[in-house]
Amino acid sequence: MLTTAPADAPDTLLLRPSRRKSLLLLAIGVAFTASGVMLVRDGKTTGWFVLIFFGPCTVIFIGLLLPNAAYLRLTPEGFEVRSLFRTFRQRWSDVASFHASRVGLNAMVMIRFAPSYKRQPTARAISTALTGGEGGLPDTYGHSAKDLAALLNAWRARHATPS
Repeated sequence: MLTTAPADAPDTLLLRPSRRKSLLLLAIGVAFTASGVMLVRDGKTTGWFVLIFFGPCTVIFIGLLLPNAAYLRLTPEGFEVRSLFRTFRQRWSDVASFHASRVGLNAMVMIRFAPSYKRQPTARAISTALTGGEGGLPDTYGHSAKDLAALLNAWRARHATPS
């Protein structure tokens, strides 16, 4: 969903995760959690494994539906990712490019950092080996990964200044 920011920030774009996708994940989590409870009540040990995995997933999916729990904000300075009330900010000048990629079955937007960006070299190397990107966004915010990568590259090109 595309949303512009308040009038005091005319050059800001706020993207939110798909509510439909979040509700679908919540419904799946609730269904598996309920089936885990029924398995445990029937004396089946496998029910505990289902509960241990899908119980916390269900809580996370509920958390993602809360206001301001998750978004991607684009500003002239950079971008801000908020997921489960944790915020990560990055300057445009720290990024070389964004590209769409698949990690397992999940289409994602991956980040390639600028050569001048020196933070977390070990974590970035591990991420590159595992996913093909030095970093990635947790959602595509209602867009295809390819379209979101193109949008982010356009913002970066328009606003990045050499660091």
